[in-house]
Amino acid sequence: MNKKPIKPITYSVVDATGAEAKGLPPGVTGSYAGGVFTISGTPTQTGVYNYVVLPVGGCGEAKGEGVITVRP
Repeated sequence: MNKKPIKPITYSVVDATGAEAKGLPPGVTGSYAGGVFTISGTPTQTGVYNYVVLPVGGCGEAKGEGVITVRP
């Protein structure tokens, strides 16, 4: 597998104190700072990963969704 980092994916987070992501590929993580949630890293397993970004704290209820496809 060609281990290359993904291009960072960002989400604006409003009316919440943070965010979390579920369903990311191994080696890819999310981090929250200053109202922005950023997904980045280097995937370590091939596959198709449907992920969701959820707000944490506050009254934000919106969510972001996406797909990361990791090829060998």
